[in-house]
Amino acid sequence: MFQLHAGPLGNTVGEERENMKKPLVYYINFFADITDKSVRQVMNVCSNLLDPPKASQRANKIDRPNSICLSISSSGGNVDAGIALYNFIRSLPIETITHNTGIVASIANVVFLAANRRYAVEHSSFFLHGISKPYQGSIDGFSLTRAQLLEALNGVDGGEVTMRKIIAERTLLTNEELTSMFHVGTKETPELALSHGIIHEIRELKLPPNPKIYIVQPDK
Repeated sequence: MFQLHAGPLGNTVGEERENMKKPLVYYINFFADITDKSVRQVMNVCSNLLDPPKASQRANKIDRPNSICLSISSSGGNVDAGIALYNFIRSLPIETITHNTGIVASIANVVFLAANRRYAVEHSSFFLHGISKPYQGSIDGFSLTRAQLLEALNGVDGGEVTMRKIIAERTLLTNEELTSMFHVGTKETPELALSHGIIHEIRELKLPPNPKIYIVQPDK
């Protein structure tokens, strides 16, 4: 379930003409964990914006955007869901923008790096660390069999390898640097993120008049 928020109507003719000249940007406010549910919301919003159902298009006057901007603050979450969202954003046939408005941590870094243009506000941060895998269904408290341990370790190793590969491809960080950063857990300021190629610019998020904003609803 997502919500659309728009500013008040009533622009003058001159303002409407000026707005027609500007690229149309839709904003998705992602202040949530990376979960199957939140990822599906983003995918559904993007799909409907690019190819809106005719009934919805007539009712809501949905215009195809020139760009989609994901303003994101997320502590991470499900690695598989995050990688799926990364690949989805990379596949979109329009310009994509991500803007760190708080903290981008763990698998949320991979989602953030999917965009063509990437920004961060001054008072924001990035946090890179290795992944953990919660285990459910253990017998006799926390006891695990060798097979269960190997399965868990393989899942963690595989997830981290994929994360490091994506981050290395999209930034100036090497796989060796990322391995070390994942091991100790590393917090990046916007200035460090800029020097490492994580972002293209440090800038505040400034919404235009009457912005089109979709809000991703966090899991309850």
